[in-house]
Amino acid sequence: MLLIVLIADASQNAMAGEYKSVPAGLILAGTLIFWNYAIDWIAYHSRAARRCLEPEPLPLIRDGVILGENLSSQQITEEELLAQLREKGIVDPAKVRLANLESEGKVSVIAFPDDAVAELRAMIAEQGRQIKELRDALVPPKRANGPQA
Repeated sequence: MLLIVLIADASQNAMAGEYKSVPAGLILAGTLIFWNYAIDWIAYHSRAARRCLEPEPLPLIRDGVILGENLSSQQITEEELLAQLREKGIVDPAKVRLANLESEGKVSVIAFPDDAVAELRAMIAEQGRQIKELRDALVPPKRANGPQA
């Protein structure tokens, strides 16, 4: 997209007469196209260059939990993230297994299957019951402060 804007600007300047000739504008547009292709080619063939030129996907939601620190680092509000989820047909972030901010700026979303969400909620409820049982077993019962025989 940026390449198209730069080529359009270069072509406009050539046609408006800011350059001495139309070929100068065409040379500038050709140079932009060349460098775009060269950088893409280098990134494709070199892992080190790809790491420098294209950032790794950044997780925004993992296992239904919104990662606020990652949102803040990219200056994305929770409302903007929720709007991206709604565009993909997901209303509840708890139904998202993983949502990443990709290198080109789009949000990719992998949702839990519907039965997996129910299964996760059941597992969480069961773990809550187990924690309560352990807490009750570890905490001695309180004795009444009455007369002792």
